[in-house]
Amino acid sequence: MPCRYCWGINGQYQFTNTEMDRLVKAYEYGRAGHPFNALWPRGAADSASYTAGKINLSFDPQGGEGYTINRDPNAACSECGGWGVTLHVIADTRKLGPQARQLYRGIKFGRNGEIIEVLMADQDHAHAMLAKHFGVAVERKQIELGILDPKKLSDDELTQAIAELEMLIEEQQQISQQTMSLRLTRPAE
Repeated sequence: MPCRYCWGINGQYQFTNTEMDRLVKAYEYGRAGHPFNALWPRGAADSASYTAGKINLSFDPQGGEGYTINRDPNAACSECGGWGVTLHVIADTRKLGPQARQLYRGIKFGRNGEIIEVLMADQDHAHAMLAKHFGVAVERKQIELGILDPKKLSDDELTQAIAELEMLIEEQQQISQQTMSLRLTRPAE
């Protein structure tokens, strides 16, 4: 969208039609001697216009009126160089559907108010956790066995190695049986 200087007269700050109406009103209030507190809303430009009217200076429209965000930036603008300004628009998150609402986590803003990131729930992690919960996913463990040379082991060491291996195999079989016994059940309709 264009910056406020893109299409202003002589490259000066351009006001919207409503803003210009407020400035003219503030100027006329100042000329008529009305109190500044009678103006609403009051901003720095309104104050300057009111003061100019109060001390009988001529009204300064600066870049004029007619600013709109619907126009393209001016390539010859000395303020923004034809780049304009970025306007971030965030959709109304109150109107998200139920599935989208579960995924949406919020927006992360930077120091100057710029949007850094739209935060979403991690679907892959949620799917993995559900699969693990219902026993659909198989958690694999890698068992590292050292290379055993039975010729170099004593009878006691060989017996101990075989017993440890049998315990590992039994543990894995128990885990497999537990996951196989879990079933997804559908409620009766």
